[in-house]
Amino acid sequence: MALSDEELSLRLSAEDAALDAQTLALLSDGHAAEAVRRAAQLFEREVQRMADRPDLEGKTLLEQAFSEQRPLLVFGPLDTKLQKDRHQGFRSLVVGLHRAVRNVLTHDPEFTIEHDEAVAWLAFINVMTQWLRATYRADSEPETDLDAPTDAAP
Repeated sequence: MALSDEELSLRLSAEDAALDAQTLALLSDGHAAEAVRRAAQLFEREVQRMADRPDLEGKTLLEQAFSEQRPLLVFGPLDTKLQKDRHQGFRSLVVGLHRAVRNVLTHDPEFTIEHDEAVAWLAFINVMTQWLRATYRADSEPETDLDAPTDAAP
């Protein structure tokens, strides 16, 4: 099965490991649900790496990484309501991705995802990975890039 234009645009993500070649190969070979499950798993591993918490996984990792009280990863200061809303919104999306997608695809082998839906989930996971990479450890200073915009997503 050849990759569609949508899938080809996802291939750009493989270059920075947001989606790896194996994930895209699964999608191309007709294994849509497995491709999405793998991408969600890779996202979780990236959270582990960035938070420096290989001892945590799943919901516990994600809830602690983006905790309201003592987060491991932040986009910036959590001084204003808007900053806190952004942080908590991302946390909700991350935990939702884990519960509604990764868990279901891992624990229900009968659950299926159509190809087009898989492409949409992979695009979502790609965006989530890019946003994740805009975070930094709460106990450290962010790396500043003078060319980067200061109001980057999410």
